[in-house]
Amino acid sequence: MKKIVFCTLILFLLGITVSCGRKKQYSPKPKCYNIIHLPEPAYQKLDTTAFPYSFEYSKYAKVQPDAREKLWMSLYYPKFDAVINLTYFDLTKPYKNKKATMHGIFEDHRRLIYAHTDKATAIKEKVFRVNNNKIIFFDLQGEVATQGQFFASDSLHHVLVANMYFKTALRNDSLAPVIQFVKKDLTHIYETLSWKK
Repeated sequence: MKKIVFCTLILFLLGITVSCGRKKQYSPKPKCYNIIHLPEPAYQKLDTTAFPYSFEYSKYAKVQPDAREKLWMSLYYPKFDAVINLTYFDLTKPYKNKKATMHGIFEDHRRLIYAHTDKATAIKEKVFRVNNNKIIFFDLQGEVATQGQFFASDSLHHVLVANMYFKTALRNDSLAPVIQFVKKDLTHIYETLSWKK
């Protein structure tokens, strides 16, 4: 009996010694993100007489009127939990109790955009004309709340400001394909923008 206990103890100690001497090898898990299946871009015309502007917007977005101002709206993307907010200003009406000017409205919104400088890795500003409208497009990069905005005006009567947001935690590296998808829709809005008389 003593021999069996002694052999068992020796085998046990030998097993512990062998297992402690062996180093575990860890291999890092590869970085990966969820697969995001994006639909083919498809557009429809904003068909309403309620707004003094018209454009084509994504078929995957829902128009949501804004409760604060009747000429403002949002385009909500339920699949991505993203939104494009559209803010309209009539240059023939006062702005902040002063005469409205395109430059004044633009500078107010520009200040808001550059408030993102502490989080943004880059803010690219492009100025150009499309269909007789002055367009200023802001492409923001980094962990910012808004990744794209534009300012459009005919310089005389109308100003439209649009910005895109995601209602999720800021993980712009994993959202990159969706951000690019919605940015293309944002671009399509100003490319097809027209004013009603």
